[in-house]
Amino acid sequence: MNLLYICCLSRPFLVLSIRSYRNNNTSPAEGTHQMQCLLDFTYHGDMKRIPKLPNLPHDFRYTFTCDGGTRTHDMICEDWELFESDRRWREKYPTEEERWQKIHDKFYTEFKETDLHFVMGMHSQYPTWMIIGVYRPPKPKM
Repeated sequence: MNLLYICCLSRPFLVLSIRSYRNNNTSPAEGTHQMQCLLDFTYHGDMKRIPKLPNLPHDFRYTFTCDGGTRTHDMICEDWELFESDRRWREKYPTEEERWQKIHDKFYTEFKETDLHFVMGMHSQYPTWMIIGVYRPPKPKM
């Protein structure tokens, strides 16, 4: 079982980019096949079906600076909203270019207009920092 440990909330000084990379662990067709189901038992012992989501064929990464712009980081992003947007938009925007433009507009351009914070954590098996969530309240009024 893969565990994530939430460690901190970090405000980047400047977000430089968001990028997508082909994930070698997933075939391109895997993200488009019909979902399989897992079986689970409820608290009362009833059996229910839980849809198994297909793996995404991409990894997403943010490049950003911190410490007043003196340090640059390139981190994988495991944000649920980003993953779900990519899954949903596969049907709505069939070409990869259209879908990537929508992801870029939402998760880079729009996010720069907010008081963006990254929820940072470490994977239990890989002792490296990653972005596990994004918190984006409105910018404070001056």
